[in-house]
Amino acid sequence: MGSGNSHNKLDYKKNYLQSVKEKKREYINQKKDLQMIFEFNNWKDYIIKEIEILKSKLPESLWVYELQNFAQSWNNYKDYPWRWNLIWFDYLDTTKSQIINIRRTRSSLQLPVFYEDKPEIFDAENLYDLLHNQFLNSNNNFIGGLIVIFNTYFYQQHFDELQSVDGWGEGRDVVKELVEEIKSFVFLSIQALSNYYGGIIIEKINETPGKVYDFMVEETFLEYIHEILMRGFLLANYKSESIYQEKLQKYQKITCADLQIKKAFQLDLNSSTPAYDKAIEKLQKIESVFSPFKKLNIIIQTSRMICECIDDYWTDKIISEEHLMVDADQILSIFTYIVLKAHINNLAGHIKIIQEFARFITNNSSMGYYVTTIEACLEQIKNMEL
Repeated sequence: MGSGNSHNKLDYKKNYLQSVKEKKREYINQKKDLQMIFEFNNWKDYIIKEIEILKSKLPESLWVYELQNFAQSWNNYKDYPWRWNLIWFDYLDTTKSQIINIRRTRSSLQLPVFYEDKPEIFDAENLYDLLHNQFLNSNNNFIGGLIVIFNTYFYQQHFDELQSVDGWGEGRDVVKELVEEIKSFVFLSIQALSNYYGGIIIEKINETPGKVYDFMVEETFLEYIHEILMRGFLLANYKSESIYQEKLQKYQKITCADLQIKKAFQLDLNSSTPAYDKAIEKLQKIESVFSPFKKLNIIIQTSRMICECIDDYWTDKIISEEHLMVDADQILSIFTYIVLKAHINNLAGHIKIIQEFARFITNNSSMGYYVTTIEACLEQIKNMEL
């Protein structure tokens, strides 16, 4: 009896897996461009050619040569299931209205089934989530490996170089080169992404090229890159940073009234009520995130915390709503107060990372307003004489 049930379960599982395989095949036949993914046995050749082009552009960059060695030695069959999972995820995503309990099915896609050491189950909400979690397994995913190799050798080469840079002018030139190298890798990684995964990614690049670029910038910015860039920006901006640090020390006990903040927003009048503490704590988190988009998000969240702090302060107090309207001048003054209290080292460097690598977003959305506001705060603090 038990043996029969076991046999039935095996047959059921076999039939289910065969059904899944047939659905994948059917989906691929519907989208002919996705067939490219299974014909890319020579995908490495395309990527190696792109690296060769980059070598001529950046002949002194150690990481380019390491990427070439890495690509040439990569076993281009061992990660075949990664790309199968991308196909399956896209199929589930496009047919999700017909599928019951899809999240349970998606959660099995983080790793191919033949890997034993699996991390916690992850529910991918979209294609980019799925790619991100594949990249984390850099030993078994080519793109993830590229990112780690780049970060490692970029850091090793430039850490020592920055120690020998002398003077603001030379520092500024070095930073320009660092930014160029990082952007060159991002564009290379996008090329690798399209060759490695084929049709699905090519569709995404054609539909939303800016989003794919932003995604690869986000994936590229590990701690190593962040540390080198912040060192470079500090070196290029050391005179200005010295003035900024001097003013932070001088005005560490500044009050809202000193900055001519309207009385309704002087949250430090009552010593029992913290003045913008939540906003200050939020802005301080900009030091613990590495990517330009996470830093930008911290600034946006800080602006929301300002409003939340004001609302909390006036809870159960009588005041008209018109007195709680925060105009641009007040926002600048309140942000200046927050920046002075947050005491963030090299804040200009954090802003520069956003400007260099999230330029499209900051130039073409309301998010740019808050970045400009922080910049204005820095200038105001450096010129402050109270």
